[in-house]
Amino acid sequence: MTGCALEVPEVEAARGRQIGLFAPDGARKEEAIATARYLRAKLGTGAVLRAHVTDDAARLPERESEWLEVIA
Repeated sequence: MTGCALEVPEVEAARGRQIGLFAPDGARKEEAIATARYLRAKLGTGAVLRAHVTDDAARLPERESEWLEVIA
């Protein structure tokens, strides 16, 4: 994985503590699941995706993975 795109439809002031989903010492599993549920409820189906590597020997990066909806 060499990149990621993020679409922000609106911006709100952060309330409480923001978790570090991408930090080495980031979120616990429970926090990540709660955040994914919140985002899906707020933004709708298909808003929370995870990359799944399908072919790590692909010649082009965009062909080595697919995006799957997170259902938790």
